[in-house]
Amino acid sequence: MEQSNLTLTNEVRIQNSKNTKKHTKLSVFERLKSLAATITVEPLMLFFITSSMMATLTTENLNLEKACRVNIGFNASVCDAMVIRDRSRYTPEQEIQVQKLVSSMLVYKTAAQGIIPFLLMLFLGSWSDRHRRRKPFILMPIYGDIVSSLGYILCTYFFTQLSVEYAIFFEAIPVSVTGGWFCFFVGVYSYVTEKSSEETRTMRIGTATMFTHVSLTMGIALSGITYRKLGFYGVYSLSLFMFVAAIFYGIIMIEDDLSSKNSNGKNGTKMEPKKSFLVDLFDYRHIVNTFAIVFKEGAFTKRLKLCLVMILVLLNVGSYRGELTVMYMFSRRKFTWDELDYSGYNTYHSVTQMLGASLCLAIFVNWMKVDDATLGMIGMSSKIVGCFASALAPTPLYFYLAALTEIFNGSSHIAMRSIMSKLVSADELGKMFSIFGLCEALTPLLCGPLYSFVYHQTIDVFPGAFYFVSALLHTGALFIFLWLYLLRKPSRKCKEEKEMEVYTEQNEMFFDEKC
Repeated sequence: MEQSNLTLTNEVRIQNSKNTKKHTKLSVFERLKSLAATITVEPLMLFFITSSMMATLTTENLNLEKACRVNIGFNASVCDAMVIRDRSRYTPEQEIQVQKLVSSMLVYKTAAQGIIPFLLMLFLGSWSDRHRRRKPFILMPIYGDIVSSLGYILCTYFFTQLSVEYAIFFEAIPVSVTGGWFCFFVGVYSYVTEKSSEETRTMRIGTATMFTHVSLTMGIALSGITYRKLGFYGVYSLSLFMFVAAIFYGIIMIEDDLSSKNSNGKNGTKMEPKKSFLVDLFDYRHIVNTFAIVFKEGAFTKRLKLCLVMILVLLNVGSYRGELTVMYMFSRRKFTWDELDYSGYNTYHSVTQMLGASLCLAIFVNWMKVDDATLGMIGMSSKIVGCFASALAPTPLYFYLAALTEIFNGSSHIAMRSIMSKLVSADELGKMFSIFGLCEALTPLLCGPLYSFVYHQTIDVFPGAFYFVSALLHTGALFIFLWLYLLRKPSRKCKEEKEMEVYTEQNEMFFDEKC
């Protein structure tokens, strides 16, 4: 009897193996066709992120020049020398005075870029889930950048009449009231998650993250050369054109999945009176529904994981936002770099991050099948080493080498979004990524002023001190990923036991049929 059962079990395995091969064996053309079908929102990301990053360096130079020429009132020869980095015609004290003024203004900018999107995230996620709409999330921030670009052109035209405060206003307010990058990525990752299965989700989110790195790299690579060759008008006009192209692509190519949208009388839903768009959007119940995901009754482990991922976002994204706030000024002060030097380094850094993310997906996700928490620990360990190496780098060569030590940092962002997306059902994705966006929106408010303050206080003695703040934040994130890994082990064991039960039932059914 045992021999008979063993034979039948082997037959089941052989049959299952044949069925699997039958369904997974695809031609090269079919695989390429399948890959092309998954490319939906990524070209829009390429246009939007590239143009945003391309204009960032130009805007930072606009702020520095306005602070020098308009607010402080240095003569033209001093400000021109600062632009071309001719240190023989200005003193370090004058450079520090300009940077201190701009860094103090950045506190207000980061506050606006944190508070306003935070308030929007309270409503947008729940509204998106209720109406199954992801497209507005994706397009709204692009409209904000269009207004900002027009404002920059206005500030350039009236250069001596409008001080640095006006440039900061156009940099912060139009983007903030339309949600900014926080709203954009909530829409993108909700859309991508909705279009993928749980098995393919980590890879799909990883692909979107890869496109983000590619777009960042292209934008950074173009930022220095376009500013040098085209000037303020040329860069902002080119960015404006790319934003408009992104809008047209999104309108034509991106479609919301409204097939599962609740209709009146279905699924037990009650018919509600028709509301205006604004009344429906800013319904207080959206706030309740958003936070209900975290605090609703259910498994304690799931709620704990949600809370831990929220803290992870604050620590991980906060460090990135904080460094971005002062990085350009640090490179000017420490290494006397100009915009081409800075964009060259940033391009190199982005390429290494993109390469690291690709290796993580190929080796750790596809080949080794590591779980998301382990992927996050790899990224955090790499970043901590990179923070110390960058802070202590005495020359540009060592600073470049320091970027290699944090090559796997991008894997932590993939891990965070993948963990969060697997904790909720499809009809709660918008609310879940809104929670993610809420935490991201807090990071400029918390970490922007923190990094500006640290840089402001240490610029004379040790301008790289802000990297130690990053190392501290990422150390906390490393321990949280370790905690998530320990929480993951019991659930993995339960999943394996469930799969074994299903496999045993299949064997028994097969045996009964044979008998």
